[in-house]
Amino acid sequence: MDVTFCDRFSFDADSVHFAVELRAPGLTARVDEVVAWIWDSDLTTFLEGLAAEYRGWDGERSWQTNDRDLSLSAVFRSGGHV
Repeated sequence: MDVTFCDRFSFDADSVHFAVELRAPGLTARVDEVVAWIWDSDLTTFLEGLAAEYRGWDGERSWQTNDRDLSLSAVFRSGGHV
């Protein structure tokens, strides 16, 4: 599976807008106009945390935009795959 964040733009200093594309065998999906606000939990921090714990963690880790346009969940699998 491949997830891509693309087409980023901003109307103001309070938010960033972007699209999210997902590709897997037999599946292609895209969500346009996802909005992340400055008061949302930081997506960069979430992704950096996953990368920093490459040896694994227990349970599920989740992030979502404040208005729930986008939710991400990650579960560690043996072999270093998320």
